Amino acid sequence: MNTYMNNMKQNNSPQLHIILSDAKGLFTEEGGRNMVQQTLQAADHQNLFTILIILDSDESSKTSVVETKKVTYDKKTGKPVLKGYLEGFPFKNYLIIRNLAEMPSVLSSALRSWFDMLQS
Repeated sequence: MNTYMNNMKQNNSPQLHIILSDAKGLFTEEGGRNMVQQTLQAADHQNLFTILIILDSDESSKTSVVETKKVTYDKKTGKPVLKGYLEGFPFKNYLIIRNLAEMPSVLSSALRSWFDMLQS
């Protein structure tokens, strides 16, 4: 990845970076969220447009990333607070796929977004 990022410094052409994931586990490691935010900012400065495509289970399922909750602690009281997993998510460009048959339309949507970004 470092070699690729160094080449991007020399070649300033815009690039599209697509990540396929279930998007879970981002907050499991200490500092994981901040690490992802820093990496996304560095990629943005290198002219990499990053889109996360989340492969999710059925919306009604308790394992859906949309239904998943995370525990945070109130800074003033120290009491635990449940928040939605995607609340404050570090990826500003993400799409959720619940059915793999939707993949072609989602990828075309991602490409359209990237081309729109290039034209503006």
